[in-house]
Amino acid sequence: QWGVDGYGGMGPVMFVAQRPSMGGGEKGGSTLSAKAFRSFYESLTRHGYASSHLTDLVKERNTARRLTQEEVDRNCPFLQQEISVVEPTVIVALGRDVLDYVAARIERLVPLWRMTHYAWRFDKGSPVGEAFERDLMRLKAVLQTQHRGLS
Repeated sequence: QWGVDGYGGMGPVMFVAQRPSMGGGEKGGSTLSAKAFRSFYESLTRHGYASSHLTDLVKERNTARRLTQEEVDRNCPFLQQEISVVEPTVIVALGRDVLDYVAARIERLVPLWRMTHYAWRFDKGSPVGEAFERDLMRLKAVLQTQHRGLS
């Protein structure tokens, strides 16, 4: 969708969000969610992450609320398996909660980064959108440096 491989992506970066959204133009989704999805995917494409693997910590769609320990416990094995299949160079946690859960529960041999969840960039007057773009550029620079170091 919007030129991004998403769940089928096998690029070097894996983006992990909290749970599937109710947005993106789906039944029950908000206009804000659809705008956030579109903007997020456009940013990924613009910065060279169109082949990235996009996934969620919890695979179950639910209302917008904090994750429960039971949901995380039930879904972490699936994320662990995805990481084993995709073998990303870096995992980007979208939001602090995702970072905390992944850092504590997922075995990995790759760096873990945190970025603010893309939906927050649409708060009125929020500088998060610019910070999000800078984070994508910084990640790209780090990946290029690591790649040169391996050559």
